[in-house]
Amino acid sequence: MRLTVLSLAVLILALLGCAETVVPEQTRLAFEAMYPEAREVDWDVEDESVCEADCIVDGRELSLKFDLAGNWLETEILIEVHELPPAILHVVETHFGDAAIEEIEQTLTPGLDTLYEVDVIREGREIDILFDPTGKIIRRDD
Repeated sequence: MRLTVLSLAVLILALLGCAETVVPEQTRLAFEAMYPEAREVDWDVEDESVCEADCIVDGRELSLKFDLAGNWLETEILIEVHELPPAILHVVETHFGDAAIEEIEQTLTPGLDTLYEVDVIREGREIDILFDPTGKIIRRDD
């Protein structure tokens, strides 16, 4: 009897691990309309209300968020240091020049300016800094 219960538990866990994320059709269609050329698309549902698609577009890593109705909420694009606006690069070099840059994301949202998140490592601690395009620090998380 114990072997049967154990076998059933293993089977259920295996099936759950193989299950695909269910994305509403309107969300999938909205994504495909924005980025028909996207490759290696990997969907995830966060908090049962937001669908996130990680993908590759033109060789860049993107992460897009949509609500369940298919409304676009945000796109994050991994970028390189040389792609930062000069004002942001100046602030990073002036105030965080002794830190190593770990990652930079350009964030696009409907109706708002483009934002930039720069993640740096200073003395073994990660610091996330969110900038507007003019170099103004909007948020800093140490």
